[in-house]
Amino acid sequence: MATYLEFIQQNEERDGVRFSWNVWPSSRLEATRMVVPLACLLTPLKERLDLPPVQYEPVLCSRPTCKAVLNPLCQVDYRAKLWACNFCFQRNQFPPAYAGISEVNQPAELMPQFSTIEYIVQRGPQTPLIFLYVVDTCLEEEDLQALKESLQMSLSLLPADALVGLITFGRMVQVHELSCEGISKSYVFRGTKDLTAKQIQDMLGLSRPAVPIQQGRPLQTPEQPVISSRFLQPVHKIDMNLTDLLGELQRDPWPVTQGKRSLRSTGVALSIAVGLLEGTFPNTGARIMLFTGGPPTQGPGMVVGDELKTPIRSWHDIEKDNARFMKKATKHYETLANRTAANGHCIDIYACALDQTGLLEMKCCANLTGGHMVMGDSFNTSLFKQTFQRVFNKGFNGEFRMAFGASLDVKTSRELKIAGAIGPCISLNAKGPCVSENELGIGGTSQWKICSLDPSTTLAIYFEVVNQHNAPIPQGGRGAVQFVTQYQHSSTQKRIRVTTIARNWADAQSQLQHIEAAFDQEAAAVLMARLGVYRAESEEGPDVLRWLDRQLIRLCQKFGQYNKDDPNSFRLSESFSLYPQFMFHLRRSPFLQVFNNSPDESSYYRHHFARQDLTQSLIMIQPILYAYSFHGPPEPVLLDSSSILPDRILLMDTFFQIVIYLGETIAQWQKAGYQDMPEYENFKHLLQAPLDDAQEILQTRFPMPRYIHTEHGGSQARFLLSKVNPSQTHNNLYAWGQESGAPILTDDVSLQVFMDHLKKLAVSSAS
Repeated sequence: MATYLEFIQQNEERDGVRFSWNVWPSSRLEATRMVVPLACLLTPLKERLDLPPVQYEPVLCSRPTCKAVLNPLCQVDYRAKLWACNFCFQRNQFPPAYAGISEVNQPAELMPQFSTIEYIVQRGPQTPLIFLYVVDTCLEEEDLQALKESLQMSLSLLPADALVGLITFGRMVQVHELSCEGISKSYVFRGTKDLTAKQIQDMLGLSRPAVPIQQGRPLQTPEQPVISSRFLQPVHKIDMNLTDLLGELQRDPWPVTQGKRSLRSTGVALSIAVGLLEGTFPNTGARIMLFTGGPPTQGPGMVVGDELKTPIRSWHDIEKDNARFMKKATKHYETLANRTAANGHCIDIYACALDQTGLLEMKCCANLTGGHMVMGDSFNTSLFKQTFQRVFNKGFNGEFRMAFGASLDVKTSRELKIAGAIGPCISLNAKGPCVSENELGIGGTSQWKICSLDPSTTLAIYFEVVNQHNAPIPQGGRGAVQFVTQYQHSSTQKRIRVTTIARNWADAQSQLQHIEAAFDQEAAAVLMARLGVYRAESEEGPDVLRWLDRQLIRLCQKFGQYNKDDPNSFRLSESFSLYPQFMFHLRRSPFLQVFNNSPDESSYYRHHFARQDLTQSLIMIQPILYAYSFHGPPEPVLLDSSSILPDRILLMDTFFQIVIYLGETIAQWQKAGYQDMPEYENFKHLLQAPLDDAQEILQTRFPMPRYIHTEHGGSQARFLLSKVNPSQTHNNLYAWGQESGAPILTDDVSLQVFMDHLKKLAVSSAS
């Protein structure tokens, strides 16, 4: 029998699903007492080498309110050619194509190893992928030059038949015509006036002839090529033209007087991009890629005025209700994000500047549409250049790792209902019998739209057990959930991926130890963290921390072993032992602590936390620390100040930063130049080892992390010191005698103090 740990890993590899509980409490009452909700992390397009798609349509349950897909959990009568749906128990006839099936000749979707299966659907015309570049020209000369080179490079990475368009903006917004030979022509819009989609389409001459349009299909009338061709052209036709056009782009010509900011009409430029795609290619895969080098300073969506003496809003201004443009700007971008999502398009934001660029107000554009958000200091850094190149990476099958216009439909057994989802999606408002009244995240629906997906995009989905306490589930009963993801593949095929999973029910009164042993503390930590970060968007920081603390105390009271009022007797079983320290690090993380981060940085961190898979999310909550020394091979060490020793090099990975830190002695030796002397060859190798390991991470991660090389007493050592558990501080340094490790100047509590408080509260009879 595989251990629960192996079972959890096998399921994650095969189905891309991790549940907080892998044996489910069988009644609503017991489930609420478990504290951590029954929920899962789903990676809909998890890459698998051994999953060739099948070339036929899925077989659906014939009950109109169910429509579940045939799967290995269904009961099949091979003689009568019938199958019973495992969700609604409807008996269904197999279609004629299945006439030859038998126990020995089963179709793939009935085999247990195909709990996840992918179908290629051959209906509807195929439409090419669309990339619309929206480029800020109010940049410094060298920044603009670097950006132009990156954009020219990207043309060679796009599929040859992809359609591409260009909008540039500064004080005015220009929509470039790409079909003109030898003459550059563009439509210019004022950057201060908000236009409706209809006005934009009229002005660009996109007004449609009155022909009915079928849902999801662009018009197949003779007018169609004419309509779209002026602004969106296939790459292979205009490659040279567009390369020249990008090369000739100039900085925004409007003079900027001293003490003023450039006038940037980001809000109108985005609005025109959205209107252009709405008018030409609704319901097909498209990316709007916004490149901006500063905050929007005029027109709808402006975040700050053009006077440099008024700084852009800070957290302090927001708390004091002193950010005068914030509400209006946020509303502008939210309206655009919802319109974009309704059409299945996505918006990427590449913001590179030393000051804030308004990501806080614009975050919904990327968050609701599944677009990328990349933040850097300048377009002339490898951080931006390499991250942008990775957008066009190909998977092992030579295809782009991006999918478009997806919808996720979740079906559940009768004992379960769906409470909501948290991730880069919007609700499709699909009401049904399996939708819970209690919402967690984006709820009130069993279907969500995800406009852009890649193999690591991960959604958190929350359930509610609705089975009544007095209606026992028969012994050996199993609950099932089916995830149906329909999407446009990067090869423009329509595909449907279906994952069907089941878990055992258990009575929490008599079988609590089974439920306890099957707790997945890593998944639970990430699922609770997503709820906390989701709440932090609309609630005060301290309230969210109090909520997390209460949940942790309740969990320890439920599953800890202890004698009343005796903190020293408190014990947690192995399947819960890491959970409190995940919560300790989460409380200190930039997702919940805004101190020391600008509003833009907080939005950026939260954006990535809400879409990464389990492994990356855990690194974000509790960074990984490796030590390199002469005492043996590199080893993972505790994320603790006691790990900072003078004769060690540390490598810390926080997902957003890779920090290499040289201990005091090592730094002195390096300054003395020992690594250049032949007799200290081993020291040279020691210095090189963390650099090689850091390179490996830097080459694969998206977005590329910031690389920080520092040493004991260096100004950037703060990146490491702010993350480790401060077990030695200036407050307790002398109480312990001579401790090893580095004291940290902070008044934050250490993990030890946190755990002592937790034990005290968990065992107290008053709570």
